[in-house]
Amino acid sequence: MLHRARLIVVFMLFGAVVNVLVAWGCALWSPLEFGRMSFEYDVDVSRLNSIPPEWWEPPYHFNPPIIVTGERVSATGHGLSVVRSGVCYLRINSYNYGPDRCMMSLRAGFPFRSLEAAGTYDPYGGPRVRQTSIDWEWALRTPDHPLEIARIHEQLLLFMPPRPLPLRPVPMGFVLNTAIYAIAAALYVLQIGARRAMRRRRGLCIHCGYDARSLAVCPECGHACATSPASRVARDAGGG
Repeated sequence: MLHRARLIVVFMLFGAVVNVLVAWGCALWSPLEFGRMSFEYDVDVSRLNSIPPEWWEPPYHFNPPIIVTGERVSATGHGLSVVRSGVCYLRINSYNYGPDRCMMSLRAGFPFRSLEAAGTYDPYGGPRVRQTSIDWEWALRTPDHPLEIARIHEQLLLFMPPRPLPLRPVPMGFVLNTAIYAIAAALYVLQIGARRAMRRRRGLCIHCGYDARSLAVCPECGHACATSPASRVARDAGGG
């Protein structure tokens, strides 16, 4: 029982490590599919997730009249999803290039999203970049001049130069991915064990499957043979 418990722990740890590495790979290299991006303009800010309440009020130095609207952009890729939600302060006779304040979340992992990174761009609330979560992401930075890029998909990617490594677990996705990878590793090990046991019973080399009856060393691969005398007697009796 203790041996089985140790094996389960080892496989689960292996699954967790693979889960993290796959999520990081998706976060760094999975291309976003811009054809599947979605845009929402003039969104009621109360419908935007996690928007700080103080963002609903324009900064004090903005001259009225000002219209407060929301903007939400999302994009997906293989094992990757990015969402940017923000607040726009529309001034009369001025052109708006995007949200004045926004939050970005990146989720990565396959087959389920298992790790997340998040960040805030708020030039009016103290530091230029204010993290929404501490120590849960690496290399999340905001460029100095976000309005110089005109195309909307480049604006989305502006908040990932370079893309962050997500560190915050998404509970359900992390558990499911870890279990999937652990079960896959366990099935692979069991398949190897079953194949070796079958070769041993048939008097074959357990490493390469060469017919190594009555041989101490397999002439095909050079490994020591591990066939039992009982299996050789049973095979010879059966005419094999």
